[in-house]
Amino acid sequence: MNKAHYKIVELYNQIITENWISTDKIAEATSPYIKLQEEITIGNPGEFLVSYDEGIEFVEYKFNDESIQKSYRFPFKLEEVYNGKNGINKIKVIVKLKEKEVPYVQEYYIDFKDIVKVGERSERLTPDYPVDMQIAYEKPYIPVLMYHEFKDVVGESDSEQSICVSTGLFEEHIKTLLDNGYTPIHFKNLESYFEQKGGLPEKPIIITTDDGYLSNYTIAYPLLEKYNIPATYFITSAYVGIDTTMPHFTWEQAKEMEESGLVDIQSHTHGHALLDELSENEVFYQTSMSFARIEEELGKRDVKVLAYPQFQHNKKTIKWVKEVGINLQVTNLAKLKSITKPLDIKRIHVANTTSSQQLLEMIQKLTMK
Repeated sequence: MNKAHYKIVELYNQIITENWISTDKIAEATSPYIKLQEEITIGNPGEFLVSYDEGIEFVEYKFNDESIQKSYRFPFKLEEVYNGKNGINKIKVIVKLKEKEVPYVQEYYIDFKDIVKVGERSERLTPDYPVDMQIAYEKPYIPVLMYHEFKDVVGESDSEQSICVSTGLFEEHIKTLLDNGYTPIHFKNLESYFEQKGGLPEKPIIITTDDGYLSNYTIAYPLLEKYNIPATYFITSAYVGIDTTMPHFTWEQAKEMEESGLVDIQSHTHGHALLDELSENEVFYQTSMSFARIEEELGKRDVKVLAYPQFQHNKKTIKWVKEVGINLQVTNLAKLKSITKPLDIKRIHVANTTSSQQLLEMIQKLTMK
């Protein structure tokens, strides 16, 4: 290199700065190519290249799990053809060999910081409570209710009775809570309380739903409007507006609900991922991508709240999720000695078999001595 022509030096320097996936054999290799290091880089990584190998059938590239290119010929190059979202994005490189049924997959993470300008979220109708307002609960637990699906008539199977609540029963729950002095609040109120920047009403309670089902818009939302009370909807951002086993409300419907000042849209991850089964980078991706989509569609979050799918979490996920910039974490179901903390908020599961009186009794056991 010391005696090489300057053009050769320039070419060499250009080559070694590329993001290479090489099929050169190395001693410890378990796959026919060298994996890119699993790390998060800042900004656009440029081109990806896979070196020539006659045994390669094709190389496919996916960006945020959507296929963007499939190459059948050398050099299997991926140009800068993707548009990132704010936060952490994922490139998946799939190498299919002719003699292997199962392809080799490598994931690569890129952090696009503030590449898309997001507006402000709609203003809430609910008030901020002064610092000197104190709660009347005798135990350090603030009740958070968990609903999922709503139907006018709920089937008799155990699974449907557990996940669905009838329209009439949901309204009974609301009326009973209000008649007994409970005040529904938002998580923003709770965060201000934790930070000693605000107080809470005597008997605060938070109403939440999981998964973003269409019935949250068609059934629950009109009742929230009728009684002028707030609620938080935890959504899986990849499924918005999509029919899976049940239909989900659209971004347009989500925007309408937030513009009412009553509904707050928060994260249930991007793809309903069980975070305790994932790598650190994949946890970053699932949470960061979820909020990127929410903020792009609905405006910047003034508080970020994550509800773990199926309550699957551990000490590592709590640490990683906090590092992404999420303020509050909803972790599990409440028990008699539960304490409400910013990174450990527990909920009360509400089923179609939960009468209004039973709901009151559960709340009283958790909050009063």
